[in-house]
Amino acid sequence: MLICPKCGRNEKEVKFMEAFCVDCYPFNLKLPGKVGIEVCKRCNRMRLRGEWVPYNSRKIEEHIASKARGDFESVRYDSEKMELVFTVRKGDAAVEIRKPFEFEKKITVCPDCSKIAGGYYESIIQLRGDEKKVAKYSKILTDMLKKKTFITKTEEKHGGIDICTGSTRAVLEAVAELGLKRKITRKLVGLKEGKRFHRVTFSIRFE
Repeated sequence: MLICPKCGRNEKEVKFMEAFCVDCYPFNLKLPGKVGIEVCKRCNRMRLRGEWVPYNSRKIEEHIASKARGDFESVRYDSEKMELVFTVRKGDAAVEIRKPFEFEKKITVCPDCSKIAGGYYESIIQLRGDEKKVAKYSKILTDMLKKKTFITKTEEKHGGIDICTGSTRAVLEAVAELGLKRKITRKLVGLKEGKRFHRVTFSIRFE
């Protein structure tokens, strides 16, 4: 019968890993350092690996597990129990080791929401002409742009709709994808990081 040389318990009382019981075995498991996840209180996106993305518990679990180090077959993070779960194998024996680990959720405001709150926008899409087409493409463009940037405001104007957005590039890509004819004008509105900042207007007319 196996007896643990460290605590004296035998194999009938506890599972063994080689000559030691699982509680005394010198596993080489290194928990991640301090992990902080920023979460925007306005849009509920999270900052992960330097990028603001939709909040996703599974991605947080994968991110935390990827930072664990040591000799193990696999590892996962249980966000409900706040534990890292390691599977360690030695020969034919395999055990599951659970280690408490809490990450810090930092509530903040993401750059996009800060810009929206400040009324910032880089470009204006002016939709004019046929009312049905204006309404149709206003919705299509809004849905497309929300996937790539933010929309500061949408205003009904005489004869159409203005959409103010946070990215000129995103507008260029969306308009090109839809094959819409547009007239582009630029207006100098100030300096941004020491460089001249132009606000771009896309005028689109539907017959």
